[in-house]
Amino acid sequence: MTTNPSGTPKARQFKSSESYRVRVLTLFPEAFPGVLGLGLHGKALAAGLWTLEVYDLRQHGLGSHQSVDAPPYGGGAGMVLRPDVLAAALDALAPAPAPIPAPAPIPTPTTTPTPTPVRSPSAKAGASPDPSPDPAPAPIPALGDAARSSPPSPPTMDSQREPLLYLSPRAVPLTQAQVRRFASGAGLTLLCGRYEGIDQRFLDEYQVEEVSLGDFVLSGGEVAALALLEAVVRLLPGVLGNQASKADESFSQVRGGLLEYPQFTRPAEWRGRVVPAVLQGGNHKAIAEWRQAAAKKITAERRPDLLPQNQKQQGKKKQDKTT
Repeated sequence: MTTNPSGTPKARQFKSSESYRVRVLTLFPEAFPGVLGLGLHGKALAAGLWTLEVYDLRQHGLGSHQSVDAPPYGGGAGMVLRPDVLAAALDALAPAPAPIPAPAPIPTPTTTPTPTPVRSPSAKAGASPDPSPDPAPAPIPALGDAARSSPPSPPTMDSQREPLLYLSPRAVPLTQAQVRRFASGAGLTLLCGRYEGIDQRFLDEYQVEEVSLGDFVLSGGEVAALALLEAVVRLLPGVLGNQASKADESFSQVRGGLLEYPQFTRPAEWRGRVVPAVLQGGNHKAIAEWRQAAAKKITAERRPDLLPQNQKQQGKKKQDKTT
């Protein structure tokens, strides 16, 4: 962990520029950048095509032990991340950059304006010491906006420009369409959970969008965050050396969202298995037709739900349920 001149901890920052900004709140900041610091993603990070800021949730923990969790109301195993700790960590972040207005003629300033530095969370920012045990829990009201006992403070995040995501197994599984949506924005803020999850009131208060990698459970959100960022960053302009790679991969809009066709390389024959003759013939039209047919075949076998006709039927069923 690095410190600023005043001696207080600050976020681990990887490159700083006006580029795609990623911010991660986690109990294990040492997990980042991890594999994102390697290969094309690492080169793009070093070149400033995207930036990474990692914030330690423990800095906002309560009491001498910097506690970040508490037992769940209603009983049960495990611990739940506290909403006050999470809110303190999130509110301490520098706000998402505002849209740049169109330039307009202005008079020559008499003084040189000083740019506002990016704020980093301090060791106890937004948290008061809590050396004594928590008082006996009072009954909690039903969740939701109608249950608020006081007017809510406005969230600091701009979810339209920089979505706030929580990696969670209970969300709808991530799709390439979602990845494209995330990559088209100004950046992301990711919240990595641990233990039994996060207090629902925090998720409601900050309008957090939950994202799942699939129908399985991990011990924390760090691995899921790395996987999500790996998928998003590769779609940013200039990250991939060959932009045509995006058109020939699974779920590509150019190929109708089908799975990718089988790939072959040298040698032409290996252990009695031969590369299809059409791929060796040099007829580009025939090759394109073979690849499209192979993509449809493998999609029908493994993911029939991705076929256009099945997606239309699924969409009609959803529409019928809502009418």
